[in-house]
Amino acid sequence: MGILIAYFLYQWAVNLSFVCVRLGMNNKATLWSLALALIFSIIISHAATAVDYPHTSINSIACDSCHYVYGDGPSHLPPWTKHTQQDIDDTEFNTLCWSCHNDIEAPYVRTHSSLQIDNGYGDWTVECRVCHNPHTQKQARTYGND
Repeated sequence: MGILIAYFLYQWAVNLSFVCVRLGMNNKATLWSLALALIFSIIISHAATAVDYPHTSINSIACDSCHYVYGDGPSHLPPWTKHTQQDIDDTEFNTLCWSCHNDIEAPYVRTHSSLQIDNGYGDWTVECRVCHNPHTQKQARTYGND
């Protein structure tokens, strides 16, 4: 909800700056409205990349739990996710999810793919991250955390 408010305030500040320019108002008013737009855009960008429950410090999960942020070449995924695929569901991203979602630390859920359902349309898979963004838990807000 907070991000939505920040987005509307950002839009309001941007529109205000355009109004100031069109009406020929002084540069001070225009600069203030642009500064507000910048502040709200920073709030929006920070909120968009924040991490929602259950992927938070409450559960001992931090950025480096999923992202490799060390050494000379930080990468999006930790090096241990690189492996030889056993089947179409065995992707680097799914391996990362399954490292915790293993029925011990978190519930295990099979992927949505032709291996699990039907390959009448050929082999296909949908990675966990396509529907379940680990940064924003829309499904947790919709369906609860149980």
